[in-house]
Amino acid sequence: MHEYGAAKTFLNVFGIVGRVDTDTTVDFSEAEITGLPFDLGMLPVSFDGTVFGGGFTLAYGTENWFTSATTTFTQTSISGDFKSSVDSFTVQPRIGLISGNWTYWAGAMYLDVDEHHSGVIELPYIGPVDFAVDLITTDHWNYAAGVSHYFTDRANLTFEVGFGNRTHTLFNFNYRF
Repeated sequence: MHEYGAAKTFLNVFGIVGRVDTDTTVDFSEAEITGLPFDLGMLPVSFDGTVFGGGFTLAYGTENWFTSATTTFTQTSISGDFKSSVDSFTVQPRIGLISGNWTYWAGAMYLDVDEHHSGVIELPYIGPVDFAVDLITTDHWNYAAGVSHYFTDRANLTFEVGFGNRTHTLFNFNYRF
């Protein structure tokens, strides 16, 4: 896409394989449970899993501007303290300017995430409690702005921030074989 001259169309198809490994603490001290005479404190949680996915970027542009849309789908199965699955679907439309080895853009990000978590929580003073939780995205769209620097036609560094009711930060290094 980073060639100069006539208008170009570009399609990049990609696969995703990753690993999730987390040790965190869930703060239940602010949870309001009617009739409970004490707070539930902090709960340590550990889990890990594998992320699989794929997607594509379709772009069109000239030597000074471009428009693109990246679509990604991922599935994650997580085990550990809980049994969980997370499915996500994103679409990122952008329009931008090209200036030498730099690219600047504005756009948006659509995100739809479905999470399913279940297991047993060991609560202080109460003991083991079975649970099952389904979480969904309520704010699907946010705005985005970013910048990218091309070191070569095969390697670039990208930084993007998203803002609105939902925020995101994207930082990556790409290398094409």
